[in-house]
Amino acid sequence: MNNQISTQSPIACQLYDFIEIACMYNLEVMLTLHPTALSLSWLTTDDYADVSQNSVAINTIKGIAKNTTTKTFDAVKHECIVLSPEHQQYNIAVALTDIAILTAITENPHFSEVHF
Repeated sequence: MNNQISTQSPIACQLYDFIEIACMYNLEVMLTLHPTALSLSWLTTDDYADVSQNSVAINTIKGIAKNTTTKTFDAVKHECIVLSPEHQQYNIAVALTDIAILTAITENPHFSEVHF
């Protein structure tokens, strides 16, 4: 039996820079996810309902960018951004490869919208 964990393909370095900026300055951001976003399957039913209340659409998630982490799902390690949704007690990890658009809600001199 092969128990090896593989790693997802990384995103482009210049895109990762925007993720780091968002986390470094704790910017409030909105992530627009690809329709087939794997990250949405990580949420429990209760979490999904809470995220939906804090989102513009079902494929968007808003929150304060906190950090990056890795999450293993189906034996594949995914690099993720950790968001803290407004008025929630928990954080959400979203796979970077699931992001279609990163929008800064907090005004900043670095970016307003980045397409992945």
